[in-house]
Amino acid sequence: MDKMKRKVFYAFTIIFIITGIFIVYGWSKDMSLDRVSKKPAGTAPLAGMSIKEGVKLALDDDVVLIGLTPEFKVLSVYPNPRTSRDKIIINKSENRLYLYKSGELYATYPVATGKKPQYTPEGKFKIANKIENDRELNPQLGVRWMGLSVPWKNDMRAHNDERAPAGHKYGIHGTNEPDSIGKHVSGGCIRMSNKQVLEIFGLVEEGTPVEIR
Repeated sequence: MDKMKRKVFYAFTIIFIITGIFIVYGWSKDMSLDRVSKKPAGTAPLAGMSIKEGVKLALDDDVVLIGLTPEFKVLSVYPNPRTSRDKIIINKSENRLYLYKSGELYATYPVATGKKPQYTPEGKFKIANKIENDRELNPQLGVRWMGLSVPWKNDMRAHNDERAPAGHKYGIHGTNEPDSIGKHVSGGCIRMSNKQVLEIFGLVEEGTPVEIR
């Protein structure tokens, strides 16, 4: 009987969740709902977060992660990567980078982006190169560089700059100005703390898709 009551409770809870999210986000043609159970901290769907039981609701633009036990609450709302592969999404409005491993959110990081909206290019790119030799990096670029393959048409700061598509103009990198993280202050690159850029550098490969919004 207890198991039956529990199933009924979960059914009504999920219905309540879906109804509430529809009110907030609107109807999604591509909606999917998955159960999430016994996810220890340090694994997807989010590193550092343990989940005993919950549901993951994928909408058109966002994914909503909801915990059911030990308490019912929305744990996280993050961009829908629309892939089952590794990917990075950077949201300029909130200055946050989302790292996905095998299509699941693995970690998020605060970043700094362009001081003007047009400085940091928007679109879908790839990591063109990775530089870890400190001697090759200007101190302002911190301890690691991951260049972005930005086509000329997405480069709003100069036309036909050959550095952009080659991954030598725009990149995700560390900084010697840690207080700038979380702000719109850069010349167009995505800045991270040196500690966190070291972490993400070891988690992504050249060719990893990067979407900037």
